[in-house]
Amino acid sequence: MIPGAVIRFSDNIRWFFLRAAGGFAGFAVPSVVASRAAMTVVFTLAAGCAAIGILPQLLSAAGWRKAWSELRQPFGLAILVMLACWLASALAGIAPERSLEAWGWTAGLLLLGWVLVSALCEDERAIAEALWSLVVTSQICILLALAATYLWHGAVDPLGFRGMNNFPNARQGLKSYGSIVPVLAPLVIWAGWRLGGWWRIAALAYLPMALVFVLTVSSRAGLLGIGSIGLALAIGVLLTRLPQRAARWTAGLLGVIAVVGIVVFASYLPRPPIKGPEDYRISQTFQVHRQAIWGFAVHHALRAPVLGYGPDAARLIPGAHDRIPVIDHEYIPSHAHNWIFQALVETGFLGTAAMLVVVIMLFGRFVRAAARRRGVGWAGIAAMGGFFGSWLANFSLWAAWWQLTFIVLAAILLAALAGGAPPITNTGRRAPLRGRT
Repeated sequence: MIPGAVIRFSDNIRWFFLRAAGGFAGFAVPSVVASRAAMTVVFTLAAGCAAIGILPQLLSAAGWRKAWSELRQPFGLAILVMLACWLASALAGIAPERSLEAWGWTAGLLLLGWVLVSALCEDERAIAEALWSLVVTSQICILLALAATYLWHGAVDPLGFRGMNNFPNARQGLKSYGSIVPVLAPLVIWAGWRLGGWWRIAALAYLPMALVFVLTVSSRAGLLGIGSIGLALAIGVLLTRLPQRAARWTAGLLGVIAVVGIVVFASYLPRPPIKGPEDYRISQTFQVHRQAIWGFAVHHALRAPVLGYGPDAARLIPGAHDRIPVIDHEYIPSHAHNWIFQALVETGFLGTAAMLVVVIMLFGRFVRAAARRRGVGWAGIAAMGGFFGSWLANFSLWAAWWQLTFIVLAAILLAALAGGAPPITNTGRRAPLRGRT
């Protein structure tokens, strides 16, 4: 009787923490509407519950063998190679301490993302918990955000800690959330469809509210994300309609076109030192500061092409804080405002190539799932389009809250892609596997 009681007790504890991990994971990204600190707290709870839920796995030799096996898979190896390249850039950079700090929190977040995926895969109910939590909390948070921009500016900042003491300040303060909303939208729709019933109506209701909010806060990153979702889905439709070999050749051709486009675009950017408006060959009126930032990043990336200047070190490059004539802004006020150009200047062509391999492999996973008519594949394609599209003009490559956004959503998608193990019964055995859509 004692062994059976111990099994039931330990399994009940695991059920609780695994499902709690799913619930907190679903709430983590929407909670950024309150603050980035709130998002960090919710994610910490999710990761902590996930770690407790898979504690038996972490303490067993079989669990470590499974983890080692996962790391030796192509995707796991690609992530390790990327981290190794970034570590080399940090050690060889101009500010090793700062770069190692950025590298450390990125590696740590990726590790916690793996813990979360492992926990959600332990019990399919944990995935269901994450999905309904995602739908419910996304609805609540978008309603609060809309209330803050139209009805009461203190709806998400009632104590005034964030300075939202009028509607213009509220709209400005919620711009970051406006960039996240398009990334969330595909997952909300997919989660509602997977849960079925009234959840589908709730998920569909999210779309018009999300669009109104993005337009209200005038989030350029959000609008860019919406456009990028359309492009990513178009690519997904093209690749899933072609035979496997043709799809690979087409994907390669699209990659070459993208690289050529980036090179051509970069060749027209102004190079420091900028003397006047005539140096802006793309446009002398549109986003001239962004052009100057990107031109500075590309110019110096070519001076340290292999490993770059080190993660989060672009602002420390000599001349980064010089004032640009006419517009009177710094060349690099904080970061490069483009994830590709920032990766190039800070991690070199080696680190950038390693990162792109990881991104392409993840996108390929979702495309293959979409080809098998799985909704999670289309959700992943759209979410990646929205995330990396928004990242083309905003946010640092090493911004922990932005990294966290993608890591949490990717964890939910990857767990759903794996399917999740059937529930554990009170006897310690798995229940029969049910069909999934």
